[in-house]
Amino acid sequence: GGNEGPGTGSAQCGLGPYWARHLNKPALQAAQRSQRGGSLAVEVVADRVLLTGRAILVGRGELLL
Repeated sequence: GGNEGPGTGSAQCGLGPYWARHLNKPALQAAQRSQRGGSLAVEVVADRVLLTGRAILVGRGELLL
């Protein structure tokens, strides 16, 4: 019932490196198989995961530490 993105990018940040190592492929396509659906391009570069897909900005904030 919550407002979440159809691509679940945060999950791909963990799954991307796992599957990139397992399949020996740094660039992958991810799809969320839900009613709303969604797809992302996932690329693992060194210690970073780059995600590409469609997004709609629903909020903006700033965190000061």
